[in-house]
Amino acid sequence: MEHAFGKLILCYTERTFNSELESFTKVCEKECPDLLEYFTANWMEGDSMWAKYIRGKYFSAGNTTTSSIESNWNQVEMLLGKRHRLDATISGMLAHQGTIIRQVLATMRKHVSTSRHPDAIPDFLTRVAARLSDYPLSKVRSQWDRFMVYLADTKSTKLDAVGEWELSTRRNTYVCNDYEGTCTCIYYCSNHLPCQHLMYVADRVHRFEYLPESTVPQRSDMVAMSELEKELCGGAESAKILFRLDRATTAPRHRLTEGVPL
Repeated sequence: MEHAFGKLILCYTERTFNSELESFTKVCEKECPDLLEYFTANWMEGDSMWAKYIRGKYFSAGNTTTSSIESNWNQVEMLLGKRHRLDATISGMLAHQGTIIRQVLATMRKHVSTSRHPDAIPDFLTRVAARLSDYPLSKVRSQWDRFMVYLADTKSTKLDAVGEWELSTRRNTYVCNDYEGTCTCIYYCSNHLPCQHLMYVADRVHRFEYLPESTVPQRSDMVAMSELEKELCGGAESAKILFRLDRATTAPRHRLTEGVPL
């Protein structure tokens, strides 16, 4: 059943999808009717979220889609009688946590030890760029390009609340708060980084020479992150030690209970 369901997800055309769906249905009718009932009620109506032939040639899942698939797959696993090993799960989580911390440390050290080419960053973004790593800076840089393109089409109106401005473009209207450094646009709500609308308020309304550093949230601020280097190094070392201890204490049990669910 698991193999049949995997083939169903990866079908490239509607014809093969219907063929695999028929095969999957026959298998479930014989071996697990409850799974078929669950699949029909919860998965078929939302096939555009997971069926590859509907989503396009290249599958890409955002946070919402991924969460939906994971939550539904969790229920499917229960119906199939599958269980994850607790010790293996903990080992995987510790290893993953250690990897993430080491990647953060590497990014921090690279940011401190290297400098960017001056011509690659607009003067207006220089102070913000000093606090951002390469990836978020590329996103902010793209917003600068949009700010320059749509500059003539943007209008601002002061609202009653402190620091709030209403910005109108040809298609949409957003509310910026230059005191808190927030905006209601999709880009800011998704990335929590300075957007083209905050740039407009800073440049055209307040006439700032530079985009204020306060528009960079603390979670993306490399200067603030550098103050946590000792704690991060300690966390990476602790995760490594715990991972080794877990592997050492569970190794005999892994060999004795290989493939046996807890």
